[in-house]
Amino acid sequence: MESPPERSLSLPEAANMPDYRLDPERLTHDLVHHHLPMMERAGFIEWRREPFEASRGDRFEEIAAVLEAIASYEDLPQRLRTGCHLFEKIGGDR
Repeated sequence: MESPPERSLSLPEAANMPDYRLDPERLTHDLVHHHLPMMERAGFIEWRREPFEASRGDRFEEIAAVLEAIASYEDLPQRLRTGCHLFEKIGGDR
């Protein structure tokens, strides 16, 4: 959500949280075999293996609204906000 709509994000880097780094090989496997196909089927993203990247799909705004609602929820536990740029930016320190 932090990137312009027309921009593709390089994977797996863009999916790895800075404060909770996952092994890039394991993350790539999980993205390719689970997360990306599921989000693509729902229309939230489009992705490619070469180059390995993802961009917004036709229904991206639907999932963006859900993420914004979660991020603005007053009682969202700190442990769920930590390391997530979106939740930290919208939610701030409560």
